[in-house]
Amino acid sequence: MLILSAFRHHTEPGDPVLLGWLVDRINSLVDLDPMVFVIAIGAVVVVIPIVTVIVFLYDRLQHGKI
Repeated sequence: MLILSAFRHHTEPGDPVLLGWLVDRINSLVDLDPMVFVIAIGAVVVVIPIVTVIVFLYDRLQHGKI
């Protein structure tokens, strides 16, 4: 069943070889302390919804719906 072979996975949450390769690639490209990288990604994850809500409220305020 070649079609269903895509659903096979490791016991780990992700492929350890792929995750190791990704970490090595990111480290070679970014060359930052891992904690700085985690904080930057976390800031992006938090800022995007906040900016979306601010733009939504600004638009509603401009159209007199608040």
